Amino acid sequence: MLSNNGLLVNLASAHSSHSRTTEFFQNLESSLLKNISLIHNPSSHDELLIGEIGTLKFPYFSMGNIDSAKLFGLDELILFSFYLANRNRYKKTLDLGANIGLHTLVMKKLGFQVTSYEPDSIHLAQFKKVMELNDLGAEGLTPKAISDRHGTMEYIRILGNTTGSHLLGSKEEVYGATETVSVEADDILEVLNKGKFDFVKMDVEGHEVVLLNRITAESIGTTDIMLEIGSEKNAKEIFTILTNKKIPAYAQKINWGRVEKLEDLPNHHTHGSLFLSMQGPPNWN
Repeated sequence: MLSNNGLLVNLASAHSSHSRTTEFFQNLESSLLKNISLIHNPSSHDELLIGEIGTLKFPYFSMGNIDSAKLFGLDELILFSFYLANRNRYKKTLDLGANIGLHTLVMKKLGFQVTSYEPDSIHLAQFKKVMELNDLGAEGLTPKAISDRHGTMEYIRILGNTTGSHLLGSKEEVYGATETVSVEADDILEVLNKGKFDFVKMDVEGHEVVLLNRITAESIGTTDIMLEIGSEKNAKEIFTILTNKKIPAYAQKINWGRVEKLEDLPNHHTHGSLFLSMQGPPNWN
């Protein structure tokens, strides 16, 4: 399935069926989960052929009880299809919460100039390995967290699932063993104002409220944002922030329709992504 050369174009053209509640999504996700377990596992080769993006060298990697196969869910492929659809629209992108580098890798393969933020030293080492394997180097990688200020912050590493690690205070509930490390952070507003980015992918494990509270409508006048929302509490706060700042939002949960009420917003990562833009709804052509 992943090697299907029309996969991402077809996914983009089916954007009106991207909600998890649709039969299209459920059927495709079921076949995808079976496929990825066969081609990306501890015994597999490093190379993956991902639709129109081509071959990626992406080694299997364990992140506690979660592994790199979980990074190829249908929601992620939908984002890849969005990157492909906008390869001639976006030039300079920002990957916040870059993890082990899959989204950065895909965007770089599509020709974007990418600045990547990732604070976790475990993820950073694998990120660099992935870029080297693909002859891309680690240019643009910033080994920091992103927040509403500069400085040192406490970072909670979840040992059983490092994909869920986060800045202290970003999550109300944490499960399993953890360790706390100090990381450096940059101010999101300064990064946006200096970088003049076209697009931001934001996956910051509950810290999205802090970032959206910091930005202004003016700072993203020509910068689109794609993000996850991790909880009902965050959804409520974000709905208020976006309403007060008059920032339009479009949700995968409602097949990329414009958010008009709180119930339209995702409130868990399994509800898919949220697109913010002062320029209109997401482009899928």
